Amino acid sequence: MFLLLLLSLDLRNILKVPQMDIPVPTQAKNKNKYNYDEPKEEKASIEFMLMTRRGNKQQFTNINVPISAEFATKFKERTQAEKAEKEKMKQVVLGIHERQEEEDYQEMIASMNRQLPTVNANRERRVRYQHPKGAPDADLIFGSK
Repeated sequence: MFLLLLLSLDLRNILKVPQMDIPVPTQAKNKNKYNYDEPKEEKASIEFMLMTRRGNKQQFTNINVPISAEFATKFKERTQAEKAEKEKMKQVVLGIHERQEEEDYQEMIASMNRQLPTVNANRERRVRYQHPKGAPDADLIFGSK
């Protein structure tokens, strides 16, 4: 019995129903403009916008749900969890970025400190064959009679 209870709890955690957040159309959003300059106060209720349909026409109504309601607390917990997850991902990405920058910097310093391959100093001193220009001297080659 206990095993079945554990399995059902595990399945609930694994098989979560995807939440659908439907974006509110812009004409409905413009009615509720927020002033971000004012400090936010903790309210006793959360304002939701309810979209209903009658035929092909959509209607939007504002609903104030008290924070003590289960729906509002779950919504607030979910938004806080999403915010925490987003912050965690941001920190992970920033950490990866900083590590990559540090590795690039260390690689650049290591390449600067690497000795250049030794160049053969005798290469420039070697006397190269100088080909004589002009017609060859026949007397020098065959000798004189």
